[in-house]
Amino acid sequence: IFRALSGQDIHIHGLTSNLDWLTYPAAEAAAFMGLPHEDLKALVICRNKYRQKLISGDPALQIRKGDDARSILNGSFHFPMVVKPSGGLNSEGVSKVLNQDELETAVDRVFASQYDHMSHVNAVNVEEYCAGPEVDVNFVLLDGEILFVEVADDFPKAGDGEQGAQSSVFKETAMVYPTALPTDEVKMLTKLLHKTLEARVANSRKQYLCRDSLLDLVDRNEEGLTTAEPSTVLIEVNARLPGDMCRAAALRAYGVDYNALHLLLALGDTERATATAKPFLTGPQCHCETLFIVADRGGVLDSEDVHETLKVEHPEFAASVGESYCFYKKGDVVPKHTADSQPWIAWLLVFSREGRKDLLRRAEEIRRNVVVRFL
Repeated sequence: IFRALSGQDIHIHGLTSNLDWLTYPAAEAAAFMGLPHEDLKALVICRNKYRQKLISGDPALQIRKGDDARSILNGSFHFPMVVKPSGGLNSEGVSKVLNQDELETAVDRVFASQYDHMSHVNAVNVEEYCAGPEVDVNFVLLDGEILFVEVADDFPKAGDGEQGAQSSVFKETAMVYPTALPTDEVKMLTKLLHKTLEARVANSRKQYLCRDSLLDLVDRNEEGLTTAEPSTVLIEVNARLPGDMCRAAALRAYGVDYNALHLLLALGDTERATATAKPFLTGPQCHCETLFIVADRGGVLDSEDVHETLKVEHPEFAASVGESYCFYKKGDVVPKHTADSQPWIAWLLVFSREGRKDLLRRAEEIRRNVVVRFL
């Protein structure tokens, strides 16, 4: 990057990337060129999930190619456990395992992965599974000061079921803004780490239950409560621009534009970045859900744009969709489901100004009425 740009007869004011795998190279090139850039040492740690866990204080083990998984575990961890690549994308290769045989199968599957972005992986991390509510915590951090923070509920995934490795996909199904966790648990999360992070809350006073045909966080009943205090369990840190679906939700709910902030910080314009990071004074203006559309199989797609189809067939629901993105077009080949991947067809940003329950009802109606067809 540095050599290519050095040969250009242009004046460059900033250099950055919104792609996870290019975040460090872009920052390193910016450092060579004397441009504003992220802390390189911090970025190295953020790209290593095992080091993240060690720094956070959460227990974790690492298994490298050729290691004997049984001897490394040595009874120090208890099932269920989570196996994840030391580096990856979209939770691909992440598995929950219930016994030793499933663990060894999951490890072998990571090392044999055909995903291009996992071809360099030579180690997997093993950690105990936490059944608590999962959240995404997005920060805007400048010189050690948190300018903005928002917490979203990351709804249960297929891997959160009791089937273990037979249904181990940990790809997102829905994300709801703002969180329904208690205020003290939100404050605990915001103190956990800086940057963008994913975490779970152990011993939370909330749990996911289905009531009136809607899945949501509700108060844990007396039988489910423990005397243990709530605590955080780090999943990973992503020191990069949040995904586009997160950008859309934060902009609509809080009036904070992550893309604009990303560019301003790349330019070193801290004054305007600080001003841009200020959310609405009265709090979020609506509740939002990022609804992920997942087909039940792969094949040649025979459906048009999900949002455009919804406008025609169900205009009463389409008005609740603020933004959308389709990953596949009609005629594209959608990969079949595997043990660790279920491709998204699209995402829809559903919003409501009538409250969280109304939002969940609208999103569920949309989910039921979206039909994905294959040839």
